[in-house]
Amino acid sequence: MPDERRRHLTFVMRLWQAQSDGRLVWRMSLEDAHTGIRCGFADLASLVAYLDAQLTDTEESCNDDAPLTQGGTE
Repeated sequence: MPDERRRHLTFVMRLWQAQSDGRLVWRMSLEDAHTGIRCGFADLASLVAYLDAQLTDTEESCNDDAPLTQGGTE
């Protein structure tokens, strides 16, 4: 929102297990309910860093290191 701080954020969070180097790992994605933009995360630390940046208005773009097609999601 230009010139106006957002008063709330709404995300749909998806979690699934996927194979990586012969072992199961958790993958996750967040979809912004306002914009429809989906971001994939390969680990929890990346997801938390992204959320922290959103709450502090830091410019943090989502990364594409966790493909959204793994685990039967979208």
